[in-house]
Amino acid sequence: MNTAAHIRHATFVALLYFIAAGSLTLIWDPVFPDRPSPASVRAAELLGWLMAALTSALLFLITRSHLRRQASLESATQQANSVIENAADGIITVNDHGVIAQFNPAAAAMFGCDTPIALGRSLRDFIPRPYLPLHPSYQGSGQEVPADSVFGREVEGHRADGTTFPIEMAVSSIGSAPHRLHIAIVRDISVRRKTERELNHSREQLRSLAARLHSVREEERSRLAREVHDELGQALTGVKMDLSWTLGRLKADQKPLKERIQSASQLLDQMVQAVRRIATELRPGVLDTLGLSAALEWQATEFTRRTGIPCPCQCDLLKTELSPEENTALFRIFQETLTNIARHAQATHVWASLVECDNRLQLSIRDDGQGIRFENITDGQSLGLLGIHERASMVGATVSIEGTNGHGTSVVVSVPLPSDGLPGQSCAPAA
Repeated sequence: MNTAAHIRHATFVALLYFIAAGSLTLIWDPVFPDRPSPASVRAAELLGWLMAALTSALLFLITRSHLRRQASLESATQQANSVIENAADGIITVNDHGVIAQFNPAAAAMFGCDTPIALGRSLRDFIPRPYLPLHPSYQGSGQEVPADSVFGREVEGHRADGTTFPIEMAVSSIGSAPHRLHIAIVRDISVRRKTERELNHSREQLRSLAARLHSVREEERSRLAREVHDELGQALTGVKMDLSWTLGRLKADQKPLKERIQSASQLLDQMVQAVRRIATELRPGVLDTLGLSAALEWQATEFTRRTGIPCPCQCDLLKTELSPEENTALFRIFQETLTNIARHAQATHVWASLVECDNRLQLSIRDDGQGIRFENITDGQSLGLLGIHERASMVGATVSIEGTNGHGTSVVVSVPLPSDGLPGQSCAPAA
């Protein structure tokens, strides 16, 4: 029956009530012959008719309002059921005892169980413990859960055929005992998990490839540095000796030839210096012979010589022996940071330190330049910063880059060290 039919029915009932009340007033005279004076009787009759009319109207209005609210509730219920039935996510409604009262088609397809079969079963058949964040009377965990709580988590679901799959579930509890209901919205995240695994695998492969490329490049640099220094340097030294021998055997009247040989000898001296410089830039020998601290101090001195920017470097290593990979990674990070400062920072002073503190090795570089902006830190196109992060990840280190507009930039690289059980000194930024 629709709303209009309900209203017609209420009107008919109210009219019947009015007629009945009026009829009772009309038959009052024959039934009670010993009535009072006619005037008072007529007044009572009119009052009775008025009360009957008001009562009938009130009954009609109350009935119509109730029927309209009921119709609105039915419409809202139909809309909610339509949304639930057509939702892409699985929607399951259970009571405090975990008995399934609603199981939409998406849930049926997800768990491989038809809705009529699922209704009346326990939710544990599809989502076993301890994955049920429901009311404690159902879960049996003793953990208090607010009736109106809404939260989500990734759990494991069981299909009707016994297979398991990952799902994401959010639960909302409504109502109060003993009519409390728990509405679980579940989403199959198997594809997402598979994509995440593939993406993580690809990242690991790329990271391994990058580490291998860095290692090959360092090996090639070392080989080239040795060949340039040893073979080319020795060859140039041999030519220098031959020119000196030839110059000593020229006659006094062969002045133009002597000047040519002296000019060639000076050019050879410049070439020897260039060879040494190239070999050092390819792979500084101090890094392999004297260690990281000496290499950083040498690099800071070279930076000051080239740019004129003071760069004191405080190295305070105790007994830590780093691997060749760690030495190379930290040295290259230091080089790249100084290069970025020289190109972009517009700094007048740079401070660097290498200390052991809090069971880690910390390399800090700070300048007083214009300060790197946040968008530059997060810019994936900055190959220098990407190289710093990649080299740090190769040795398990973390990198922190912070910049303040007009107050410089700070780069901190932290390498975890094996703990010896003794408290270490506290880390302090480069002063």
